[in-house]
Amino acid sequence: MLHKPTLLHGNVYERKGMEAKVGAVLVVGGGIAGIQASLDLAESGHYVYLIESSPAIGGRMAQLDKTFPTNDCAMCIVSPKLVEAGRHTNIKVLAYSEVAGVEGEPGNFKVTIRKKPRYVDLAKCTGCGECIRACVFKKGVPSEFEGGLARRKPIYILFPQAIPLKAVVDRESCLFLSKGKCAKSCMEACLAGAIDFNQQEEMITETVGSLILCPGFDEFDARRLAAYGYGRLANVITSIDALVKSRHTGENRCPVFL
Repeated sequence: MLHKPTLLHGNVYERKGMEAKVGAVLVVGGGIAGIQASLDLAESGHYVYLIESSPAIGGRMAQLDKTFPTNDCAMCIVSPKLVEAGRHTNIKVLAYSEVAGVEGEPGNFKVTIRKKPRYVDLAKCTGCGECIRACVFKKGVPSEFEGGLARRKPIYILFPQAIPLKAVVDRESCLFLSKGKCAKSCMEACLAGAIDFNQQEEMITETVGSLILCPGFDEFDARRLAAYGYGRLANVITSIDALVKSRHTGENRCPVFL
């Protein structure tokens, strides 16, 4: 005879003669697939941990201007979902984090999560952008969100609609973190006192019953096909380059003639 599961506490269920099962779900990947999966699960009553390796959720779709085949605005589709995922009481967004290890069995997994240091206190940061404007690093580094076609400061917000809308410091390009040679003007500009250069990598453990993998993809490096001249010839671009350049927002918007 099948016994009805009994709710023990939170998202932990028990069926007679079986080990307790955990109802929480870990979704790996904060692109459109991971966000939609998280929203569907959350609306079904499951608690969701949404893990994203970049500083904000949104993935590739947030980079696009239009979507195939309807030519609808990509941000018009994904932006409401970003906001809903960020506000949903059943979703915990863990951006700038990675899965370091998984142990257990279906229904009861222990997942170790590596939280990379942002050097910005999420609880204090208001996303005002004053720290970015105050940064003295004028040269800038290639922006991941703009496909390397624009430049950003070492302290930045990934894109204007980012969730979480919080700044992050790139350790590799930050003059203070990499060389110790900066006046830390960003700290002076931050009235909330959110900049924290003493932040360290943090390891946390969560218990979940299921995992959903939505890792997305990495764009192929067209420079490997040297015959086409990408990177050498100005009129040779990739599909992502074309979409970034034709976007109605961003630093690289310009007409693209094909």
